[in-house]
Amino acid sequence: MKEILANNIKKLRKETHLSQEQLANICQVSVQAVSKWECCLSYPDIELLPIIAKAFNVTIDSLLLDKVEEHETFSWDDDDKIRVVQYHGHKLLAVDEITNKINLKMPSFDNRKEKDKVAFNVEITGGAQIEGAIGGNVSVNAGDVSCQKVGGNLIVNAGAVCCQKVGGNLTVNAGDMSCQKIGGNVNVTHGDIECKENLNVGGSLECDNINVSGDLYCKSNINCDNITCNSTNKT
Repeated sequence: MKEILANNIKKLRKETHLSQEQLANICQVSVQAVSKWECCLSYPDIELLPIIAKAFNVTIDSLLLDKVEEHETFSWDDDDKIRVVQYHGHKLLAVDEITNKINLKMPSFDNRKEKDKVAFNVEITGGAQIEGAIGGNVSVNAGDVSCQKVGGNLIVNAGAVCCQKVGGNLTVNAGDMSCQKIGGNVNVTHGDIECKENLNVGGSLECDNINVSGDLYCKSNINCDNITCNSTNKT
């Protein structure tokens, strides 16, 4: 048992990229104590097992088992981006297996206190129905997206977009776009722009066809084959 625990602590510490000193600080013991655990010279006190398990994000039982439970990892970068995926039971669905939109209800970004405004970035696999505002960038893979407000850039791959306001650039690959106000550039490839109200673009605008029921306002260049609107204005 002592040898199993020693091997598991050493293995999990390296997998979680913790030094012996960092683990010692978490457990409030000396570095020499951690070294003795890993060299099978002593046991950690029993009250330290929950702390050690939490540091490694495993159960206490797995620390004592011959085979530590495996954690599923993914190929994406280990960054601060929030990723939203879909599971069917225990199975992680691939992009081509996803049929339902993900419903996200975000707390109002505009009404939060200044200290609580965190402009986190979100990556969604599959389509999404977003209620509320996301302060950072949003990327959606293989699905339609409808949202109220995105503070940063919005990138949608192989899907349509319906959004009230995008603060940054809007890129839609292989899909249509229906939005009211975009702060940056708009690039819609292999799709059309449909807007039942006015369309206000803070940068350049590029797509195949534009059909706006109201007026089209664009601060920079417009590159489009067909434009239908009441008027085109340079803001």
